[in-house]
Amino acid sequence: MRITEPIVRARLFVRFAEPDTLILTSMRTRGVLGARGSPGWASEMRACAKAWQELFPDHAPFTATSIHEYVTEDCDDFEI
Repeated sequence: MRITEPIVRARLFVRFAEPDTLILTSMRTRGVLGARGSPGWASEMRACAKAWQELFPDHAPFTATSIHEYVTEDCDDFEI
């Protein structure tokens, strides 16, 4: 998940526990992560998966194929 305003441009690393339940595992600024695809991104994605496993060892994160399965009400999925 990304936040583009203000200029700091934060990136949130999250997983869904179930529909409509989003768990934040960490947050970094784009400056810390570097360019998309850089080692900083890969490292933070691994840390997100590890944090989930430590917090919820018996509960796999929810996965789906559509945004409407993740967010069941008030979902604005229009193009920016």
